[in-house]
Amino acid sequence: MHIVMKYLFGLDIGTTGCKAILFDENGKIHGDHYIEYALHVISDKEIEQSPKDWWNHSVSCMKGCLKQAGIDPADVAGVSVSSQGISFVPMTEDGTELGDAISWLDSRAEAETEEIMALKGADWMYQRTGKRTGAQYMLPKLMWVKKNLPDVYAKTYKFLMAHDYIIYKLCGAFVTDRTMAGATMVYDLHTEEWSEEICDAFGIDCNKMPALAWAGELAGQLTEAAAAEIGLTTACKVAVGAQDQKASAVGARLEPGVATLSLGTAGAMELSCDHPVFDDARMRIPCFSYTAPGTYTLETVISTCGAAQKWFKNTVLPYMSYREMDEMIEKTPVGSSGVMFYPHLTGASTPIGRDEVRGAFSGLSLNAGVGDLARSVQEGLAFQLRHNVDVAEEMGTKVNEIHVFGGGSKSRIWCHIIAGCTGRKVVSYACPEIALVGAAMLAAKACGMDTTDFAMCEMMPVREFEATEEEKALYNDIYAKYRAFEDRL
Repeated sequence: MHIVMKYLFGLDIGTTGCKAILFDENGKIHGDHYIEYALHVISDKEIEQSPKDWWNHSVSCMKGCLKQAGIDPADVAGVSVSSQGISFVPMTEDGTELGDAISWLDSRAEAETEEIMALKGADWMYQRTGKRTGAQYMLPKLMWVKKNLPDVYAKTYKFLMAHDYIIYKLCGAFVTDRTMAGATMVYDLHTEEWSEEICDAFGIDCNKMPALAWAGELAGQLTEAAAAEIGLTTACKVAVGAQDQKASAVGARLEPGVATLSLGTAGAMELSCDHPVFDDARMRIPCFSYTAPGTYTLETVISTCGAAQKWFKNTVLPYMSYREMDEMIEKTPVGSSGVMFYPHLTGASTPIGRDEVRGAFSGLSLNAGVGDLARSVQEGLAFQLRHNVDVAEEMGTKVNEIHVFGGGSKSRIWCHIIAGCTGRKVVSYACPEIALVGAAMLAAKACGMDTTDFAMCEMMPVREFEATEEEKALYNDIYAKYRAFEDRL
């Protein structure tokens, strides 16, 4: 008897482009397609994006995958979304956009952020949302829209983030998931619902936020219009997705004792916890709801991770490839002849949280060569990860191993250095598109499929890295000196 293979779409709505991958029910890739789109930089603080670009290019990406795969569209069982966080567009009830989306990169709401701080203070907001108050979040921007675009605010039925907008275009549901909601600053981490208390305090109508669901729940099925536009059938299920780092964590198998780490332009790490974790008045690491009741994550960020490596290579070693640079680093002794690098090229992110801090090299001497400088960059980034892991464990979250993915995970020496500096086993996945794996796993969940071994065929070979006890001891000594100098910075 011929068994019909079922297929799943993972769709990623990034900051500068979207990508779709078509997986079969075992997680093997049958098609992938990527298209870039623009950010509209209106001023140094105002950055917007066309939501129609999100949808039109998503459609093109999915159609491209179907063309590559050459399958019967009726065999596509489900689709779900991994998304950039907290960029949002105001929508009417009939699905009309009331302007472009305000990007998460936008910082126009600085005055509203100060208003929040003056009225309630950072600690009041943190104890409810798990977030340090900032202009990047949705709450101050909603206040800005109400103040500066009152007609738009009045006509808005729902404010939809990128994930929510795509789900709406797919199946007509005004819904978001709790990993997305957790970054808005109008979401209560304790109740895991929109906060009437916060909305009332700042004059925001809670009813203008979309319905809340858990990632992997069924949002609906493709509308006739969406099915016709993409080339699928209305039998295709649409699953609630997740914010991109949380979708990546799903794909990289986040669980208690395991941290997942994206080594991209920024370095984002998710750490599992079974209750909301707060950091008293220090507010060093934000906490989020994860993908199911009773699951939460701490999220750390190194804002210039791969970006710091790229900056160093392009500035100091433009004549070398990354592979050649890695080969040089492998020949350079642990500790980089005393050179230490602090990668705060756009400010110090978690757990320090100080935008005014800038990067530095220290410990330069006549003994330092270019290999020492290159290795110190990788060691410095690994020490920042160590700092975040130490603080997370101080907050009560255990980390035994780190699962890494993204462009930086291709570097064997960097993975080994991370293992040495953090003292944890590092597991590197070969598949670079972990967020899309996670999105497809959420689609599979909504379709009732088993995802235990999903896409492991695409993520092989999995490489493991562990430092020797001698390396760990040496890095412990260097780390103490590294942190002592950083405190002086």
